[in-house]
Amino acid sequence: MQEFDIDEKLADPADIATRNEMLANHARIARMRIEAESSEQPDIDENGVRYCLDCATAIPEDRITVLPTAVRCVPCAAARERIIKQRRTRGGINADGQAQGIG
Repeated sequence: MQEFDIDEKLADPADIATRNEMLANHARIARMRIEAESSEQPDIDENGVRYCLDCATAIPEDRITVLPTAVRCVPCAAARERIIKQRRTRGGINADGQAQGIG
C-alpha cells in the first residue's frame, strides 16, 4: 500500500482525492480494530482465572497485572500481531512482485 505524506502539496485533483480516501480508510480501519478489541470480553471462570480467547490456556497473573484488558496469552497475542502486521505491509503485491489477481 502506498503511503502519502499528509503535508505534501498535491496539484492533481485525482491525487488529492486518492490521498483523502486513503487517510479516511486508515482512520476507519483503526477505529474498527479498537472497537473489535474493546468488545472482546475476557473468559473468566468462577475462581477468577482468565483464559486466552484463542488457545484457552490460563493467562498468567503477571500479564494481567501489566495489561488488565488482556484477553490473550503472550504467544497468541504475538501471533495475532504478526498476522495483522503482515496484512498491513503486504499491500496489493504478492511476494513474487505480481499484482494480486493477475496471472
